[in-house]
Amino acid sequence: MRKITLHLIIYIAALLCFSCTPKQKAESAVKDFLSNNLTKKDFSVISYGRLDSTRYITDGIVKELRLQASKDKAFTITQEYAERDNPKQLIFLPVKIKQDNQEQDYTFYLTMDFEKVVCFK
Repeated sequence: MRKITLHLIIYIAALLCFSCTPKQKAESAVKDFLSNNLTKKDFSVISYGRLDSTRYITDGIVKELRLQASKDKAFTITQEYAERDNPKQLIFLPVKIKQDNQEQDYTFYLTMDFEKVVCFK
């Protein structure tokens, strides 16, 4: 009986570990990125949009978005961006945050594993 209980506990723990949805992974990656890179750490996420993919973000656009982000005074980029893990496609997640009683909309582009930010606008 103990052996069955132990196996059941291990099975449930494994299910919990692997039950994160792609959207939850993406939301976590974006929130971590914001926490690490916003100049003022006092912010809240109002909402996350629909997780989707795009083939329209080229390497040139990624470079331009990174350059624009480096000029945005709301951010001090301390966490390095991830490199693309798929040359033809990126995942994107729109995010609305509130900081200093102002709402801001951003779109974050992520790797195909939903775990790292490649760029944002």
